[in-house]
Amino acid sequence: KLDQDGTTLYTIAVPPTGLWQDWATVSHLIDLDQGIQNLAIYVSQGAYNVNWLRFSKFDNSLPGTINAPTYSNMSGIITEPSNDGGGQSVGHFGVNDWVSYNVNIEQAGTYFVEFRVAADAGYGGEFAVQLDGNTLKTISVQPTLGWFNWKNVGAFINLPAGQHTIKFLALTSFHPDDEDLFNLHWIKF
Repeated sequence: KLDQDGTTLYTIAVPPTGLWQDWATVSHLIDLDQGIQNLAIYVSQGAYNVNWLRFSKFDNSLPGTINAPTYSNMSGIITEPSNDGGGQSVGHFGVNDWVSYNVNIEQAGTYFVEFRVAADAGYGGEFAVQLDGNTLKTISVQPTLGWFNWKNVGAFINLPAGQHTIKFLALTSFHPDDEDLFNLHWIKF
């Protein structure tokens, strides 16, 4: 459980990973006041290792642009320098790899969502756009003939107002090895 000054903020179940150095990421949204915090992790039952803690500000307001490396959580991807105006991108999406973002959707409606993507010749694939675990749309990323030859793909998506988690989950590969489907630089709503 995560405590702040003796008050439990959240109790989270840690799934078994098989071995002490096999890692899983667990996450939860919590509210913290501005300023210096005294936080503690308590093990109420079982035993496990903790590799890192990350606290992210919940400030991705939509409509707007999300820079891909500002994810709230991820599985299987890496962050790397981008040649597309500087900054970073996320890459090496394999089948079932994903990134998620905590967002505040200011107004319900239909949004045109653009994704800045790149995929080498013979690569590419499809990914799902999910909201709070429900798939809203499946989008195809065709090869752009280079891992840093960027292009935009997009789709119309209906979004409700409020605080949500948007996830981008790699589904299928156009390449037989199911790895390195595409890179992602930003998402614009």
